[in-house]
Amino acid sequence: TYDAMTYTRYTGERGEDYWVTESYTDSNGKRQTRSVRRTRWHPASGEVQHFFDDVLIKASESMPAHLIDKMPPWELHELEPFRPEFLSGHVTERYSVSLKLGFREARSIMEDAITGLIRRDIGGDHQRIHTRRTNYVGVTFKHTLLPIWVANYRYHERLFQLLVNGRTGKVAGDRPWSWLKIARLVLLVIFAISL
Repeated sequence: TYDAMTYTRYTGERGEDYWVTESYTDSNGKRQTRSVRRTRWHPASGEVQHFFDDVLIKASESMPAHLIDKMPPWELHELEPFRPEFLSGHVTERYSVSLKLGFREARSIMEDAITGLIRRDIGGDHQRIHTRRTNYVGVTFKHTLLPIWVANYRYHERLFQLLVNGRTGKVAGDRPWSWLKIARLVLLVIFAISL
């Protein structure tokens, strides 16, 4: 996990909608009126600040990201300092992502949140962000062990993986698909609808 205080200066525009009535000729040659929405843009600039606490980054390259992303929620406020007995009898994996690469990923998560903060700060009905410059202050990291049970199984010479969140019991995994069974089900549904 990464922590950082961010200060972001930005420039952009705030769009405010207004309505005008315009006349037009319809397909029958009749004169009609309609309301049309227009947007008036105003320059905007400012600074947003935010403290990011426990931005969680996957530090294992062996775990598939599409399964890891299904593992939350994690109760990070309940983390405890590491004690060797936590791992007694268990096989664990060391982190394989460098701090530099990990911070790059954490920064992209922070940037998405900062974009939302800038849009909220600009206000209005629409926002345009032209420039932004973010300073990251007091960046710290913690290596965090989270309990994920991993199981692998082989089906027709293909390896599939199954993950279980050790706190919540949430399960995510790959599974084999039988295209023959799927095709049969689709044909059965089509037949039932046609009856």
